[in-house]
Amino acid sequence: MDNGSERMRILRFMGCPINQFASLERFHLRQAQELNRRGHYMEVAWDGVRNPEAAEAARAFAPDVKIHFDLPDPTVPRAPGRRIAYFFKAKRLVQDGGFDIVHAYFDPSARILNNLRPFWGKARLIRTRGTVVRSTARNAAVAFAKDWYWRFNTRNTDAIICVSTPVLESLVERGIPREKLVVVHNVTDTEYFRRTVERPCGREWLGLTFVGRHHEVKRIPTLIEGMKILRDQHGVRDVVLTLVGDGPLIEEHRRMVREHGLEDIVRVLGQRSDVVRILNEECDAYVTASRLEGLPCALLEAMATELPVIVSDIPEHLEVVEDGVNGFCFRLDDPEDFAQKVLQLRALPDRRQEIGRRNREKIVEHFSVESWIEKELAVYERVMAGEFDRRRR
Repeated sequence: MDNGSERMRILRFMGCPINQFASLERFHLRQAQELNRRGHYMEVAWDGVRNPEAAEAARAFAPDVKIHFDLPDPTVPRAPGRRIAYFFKAKRLVQDGGFDIVHAYFDPSARILNNLRPFWGKARLIRTRGTVVRSTARNAAVAFAKDWYWRFNTRNTDAIICVSTPVLESLVERGIPREKLVVVHNVTDTEYFRRTVERPCGREWLGLTFVGRHHEVKRIPTLIEGMKILRDQHGVRDVVLTLVGDGPLIEEHRRMVREHGLEDIVRVLGQRSDVVRILNEECDAYVTASRLEGLPCALLEAMATELPVIVSDIPEHLEVVEDGVNGFCFRLDDPEDFAQKVLQLRALPDRRQEIGRRNREKIVEHFSVESWIEKELAVYERVMAGEFDRRRR
């Protein structure tokens, strides 16, 4: 047994149907394998299967871990019966397994488990919060109601793991007791995401890449407008932006690229399985204009691949990026400032590799999967020892 700690039985609810087998899925299965190797016991549960190939990949990756795929998906709109079914299915799963800790990830299942907590017996509840909670309500009564809603949906949670300091502070602002919050940063697989090739010889363009969903919070139009500014105001045509990922706004963004006549310098690829190759062979810098994050894994993956980064200046990005040191920060929703940062990076070809190496060193030292497993295990042990209970008294 590791460090003399008592054996723990842990059930991790992912809080979503399995749709892909990527970094997040690998992390949690690797965690289960490692804790099981140390004498603890962890099972992992998804809310059904959207992609059977992803489910098979998960089973093949961790054949020694018990994985559940039979929970009903509670995210289906206007289907309260599914949430009721989820409540009873999860309750039976926790009780039959005799678990000491239930660890919830995404909503709405995390909220359901919070409300279920008094009914399942001894198991402690931990949840991970992966995104900053910002109140946009202008009406004081609405803001109060939203803050109350957050407190209500965490009232039965023993501890909340925040993936960055800005996430923790945003929960404190909502009235969640600081004493039940702890930061365990998001991480990346530094063996999977690494530099495998040097910059391809003969390529004469500067490659910028964004990986993520085409969603309003990602502010992708800022990147597209910035590319238009580079072309129209600065005469720059040797910078190419590649957008990797799917999402509800992808067709709108494709239309925007066409309307601006940017097809030759902005590529909208959609969902891809060869992200590592793209980062290695077609990318010289990673870019993101997001207005709201936790600590984005895609950013950490790019840094692990020895890429400089250009990011919006939200606190979630500033947790890992220092302007002018290991990347460049531009003002949120400011495509002109984004264009200026691209020009700065373009003018420093010799520094790009130096910045990239510095980024990988930072990720390996502070944001590896191995360090994350140790930190989450420490939270489990503290919860079982009642430390968070004592801190709240």
